[in-house]
Order: sequence, then structure tokens, then C-alpha cells
Amino acid sequence: MKPMNRERVQIAASLVALFLPSCAGAAQTAQTVSLAEQLRAQYKLAKTDPQGNSAKILQPGTVLVIQKGGILTVPFASTAVCSARYQGGKVDSPDALCPEASRTNSRPFKVGEKVYLAQIDVDLKKEKISFRILACDSCNGPNPVTTSKSEVVFQFAPGDLEKASVLDVEDTIGEVLAIDSSGALQAPQSTPPQSEDLDPNTLTNDKVIRMASAKLGDAVILGKIKTSQCSFDTSTDALIKLKNAGVSDAVLQTMIETGAQSNRSDSGEAPLDSAQPTTLSGLYVSLFSQAQLQFNRDGSFSQHGPGSWENSGHFTVNGDTLSLMYPSTGRSSIFSIRGDTIYNESGKAVWARQGDLPAPAPAAEANCASYDACMKEGGVSLDLSKGNEALAGFQKASHLDPSKGEAWAGMGDAYLQMGHYDDAARMWDKALELGATLTSHVCHAGMACGDTGDFLLSMKEVSFVNKKKGEKEFAAAPSAVISEVGFPRVWGGNGQIVAYYVQLRSSGKNYRFYYGPKSVQCRDNLFCPEPGLTQQKVFADYVHSTLDKLRNGSFGSTPSKP
Repeated sequence: MKPMNRERVQIAASLVALFLPSCAGAAQTAQTVSLAEQLRAQYKLAKTDPQGNSAKILQPGTVLVIQKGGILTVPFASTAVCSARYQGGKVDSPDALCPEASRTNSRPFKVGEKVYLAQIDVDLKKEKISFRILACDSCNGPNPVTTSKSEVVFQFAPGDLEKASVLDVEDTIGEVLAIDSSGALQAPQSTPPQSEDLDPNTLTNDKVIRMASAKLGDAVILGKIKTSQCSFDTSTDALIKLKNAGVSDAVLQTMIETGAQSNRSDSGEAPLDSAQPTTLSGLYVSLFSQAQLQFNRDGSFSQHGPGSWENSGHFTVNGDTLSLMYPSTGRSSIFSIRGDTIYNESGKAVWARQGDLPAPAPAAEANCASYDACMKEGGVSLDLSKGNEALAGFQKASHLDPSKGEAWAGMGDAYLQMGHYDDAARMWDKALELGATLTSHVCHAGMACGDTGDFLLSMKEVSFVNKKKGEKEFAAAPSAVISEVGFPRVWGGNGQIVAYYVQLRSSGKNYRFYYGPKSVQCRDNLFCPEPGLTQQKVFADYVHSTLDKLRNGSFGSTPSKP
């Protein structure tokens, strides 16, 4: 379901404000990959050494096969080229600008002849793409020894080139110049290694970009990676290029892990079935906050922030590239390592090595004596982002009065803040079974995300109470609600997920809610840094799965999963 237009505008403006102050240095990197760059990624240019009336082919690049007649080739030393224009499915004869002398020394390419690609030009204003080509003398048998050249101009109708996807453009080009996949592509003067793009069974970065540009889903791309021979460049620059081209974090992570497995196989080491253990270990501290990042030798990591929030996942290292994968959201973050310092994608130092992780703090103990006092103590600690102390208060309250579900709800909120998401779901389930109402601070995205309040969930009702108005704006029985989890499509996000919501539909109306973490400062009530983003997803997943179970009568049979 699409968000309303004003909400899209609000989200777009907020995202720009969110990233502009800190990412000005990376503005160049965040731009969308141009059509010319995508074409040059698919069609590799030949490397040549001009030698008077001929050219020595140093590397063949992508070899193309002529598919239509009407393309004239002239000697390499000629100062002019007789361009053929392809438009509307037909090749037009060279225009009047082709000199008579060039026409005299020209000959037509035959269908099936092979050529090298020397140059690609894209002119969006004039709606055309030009391919400069060289005759592949070694491919075409008894052709003249002197290398000859030509040009094909692909002319598009007004507005078509700007709207077309790169695959549509490549299909048009392929009607005249098809990529040769026969394998007989060696240059006449040398024997360079065959270009990886010419092997249809080898999956490369460029091919992943093509699939992402074609809007193929992650499941399709990941399936292709698992069933293909892969040759990925997972350097920091290459990963940034992939990210800017719209490749998702899940696909990037799989490419990194596949590259690591391949490198181990090439070196004779046994492949790994899990995250690659590395020599990267120990404690790193944030250069901007009190957060800590611990790397373990088994390939796992944990993050500890101000208060008591935690996050965890696994990491891989490939050369100087570090990738952190968060299983709870499927997102990954890419960094580079230089000595004892970790840098983000913009080249800014963000983490510095400190040493080994200190011993964990002892478990907190509650000093309260009554149920109400313990509930109050737990609530105050939760508001102060002291998850351990909040958990101790709620646990003691539940011991003092096991029949009340509110203490279990508080334990769930404490576990959420601490990053123990499965435990949080189990506590919330228990609270609902005991008749409690789960209360969560949310922002309601109507025309914008300006309305905040409490999201209430019980076995009998789901509702939202507007903080400003102090009244319920929405209320319905769980059986009357359809839910889904999603994330906003934002302008300038380069495909990155910046927030999660749960959307409810009741009586023909949609209601969208973003969870507001207590321990994280969120911009515009919805854009939350980690661990807030993960907490948003955990909340949305839990509400969605619980409403489904309440609606079909299966709640309590299996624990809810965040």
C-alpha cells in the first residue's frame, strides 16, 4: 500500500535534513550511477595501441557481433567515420557528413562479423547513444590485415532514453550489436586473459548491478549467487558502487561472504559454513559517543551503547573491508580498516581499538518492598535507559504478585531496550495471557508523522491514544484488523532502510505506526539510529504476528517471534 503524497514529501525532506549535515563529504558518492557508467560496466572497452594505419589490440574487452547490415567500415587511419543510425528497428545509411573519400574506401560489415568496442558516448539531451567499433581481424578470418573502424548511433524517440532502464537500452543495442559468447575472443597480437563478463557462467559485480537495476528481488539475486560461479570485487570502493547502484545490504553481505569463501578455496584452505573467523578481535570504542564494539574470534560482534542497549550480529573481513551484518533486520554496514582504526563509507574515522572487553557489570538488584514500588522503580529506570535495573524492578514486582501481567510487560520492555529480543517477545506474550495491556510510545503517520501517543494492545482491543488530544483516535478488535510490516520509500536513500512501521487496516482505513524507542533520540519521530531501527522492526514484527494469531485463534500455542 502506497503512503500518502504529503507523507512522502515529509519523509523526503526529513531524510535530507537527517543526512545532509554529516554526509556532505559523501554527496558525490551517493549519486545514482549514470547510464553511461552502467553501459561501460556491461560493455568493456578494448585497449588499443594505435600504430599508424592500424591498431594493436592489447585487451579485447567485450567482443560484439554485427546483427544487421548497412554499417560501413573505413580504414583506421581515416580522419572521418561513416556513422550508421539505428532508429525504429531500421539501420539508416551513413549520412551526408560522411566524406566521399571515406565512402570510396569503405566496405559494409557483414552480418555475423565480430568487432571490438572502442568508445561509448551517451547524449541524453539528443536522445542518442554512440558506439565506436573496430573490426576484429583475428575473429573474422581472411579480412584485410589493416584494422578498420565504424560507428553506430542508436537514436531514441523523445523522452524514451531518459525513462528507459539500462536493460531496455541494452536490448536495443543488442538488436544491432550482440555480445559474443562463443569464447573465441583472443586478440591477434597477445593472449590476455578472457574478460570475466564474456563467461556467461561467471557472476560478477556488473551482472549483480544489472539484476538490481532490473528490479529483481533479493530472493532471485541471492539464488543466482548460490547457484553460480562467482568472481566478485568486494573492495570498499566496489561495495560503495554496488550500494549506490541499488544493491541491497543482504546481497552485499552474501557477496562478501562468497568472496571470502572463494579466496579460502583458491589458497587451498577448507571453506567455512559460517561467518569467517578472523584475527580482528578485541574492543573498539566510538570516537563520537560512549558506545563500544566488541569483535570475537568466532566471527560474532556485539555493540554496547550509553545506558544498557545492546546489539549483535556477525562480521566478515575481506582485505581492508569490514562488513557488519545485523540478523534482526537483515541490514549490513560497510567499513574499511586501517591499522587500529575503523572508517565509515565516507572515509571518516568512527571506531578506535582500545583492547579487551572489560568484565561485565554485576546483575542489578531491586531495593523496593511492594509491588507498586517495584513497578515505579522499574519504570523510572526504563525511562533513564537503565535496562538492567528496570528488569530487576519488574522481576521483583512479578515475584510479589505473579497474577498481574503489567510486570511481565515491563520485563518485555526492559529486554527490548537491552537487545534481548526473543526474551522481550516471551514476556509480552505472558503479559497478554494474564490480561495486561501492552503500551508502547509511537508516532502515528497520517499526513505526516507529527502525532505521537500510546499504542495499546490487549487480547480484546488494539487502539491508539493521541497524546495531544488525550483520546482514542483508533480502536478495534484484533479480529477486525489486517496488519503488515513495511518501511517508507524515501527519496535520496539509495535503497537503504531508514525506518520500520506496522500498518493496520480497519473499516476501510489505514493506520501507520512507528515505534519510538526510549533510549534513542529519533529525528522527526521516526528516523532512529541503531539500536532504534532494530527496535522499530522488533515492535512491528511482534504486533503483526500477534494480531495474526489473535485473529485466527492460535495465540498462546507458539511463542511470538519479533
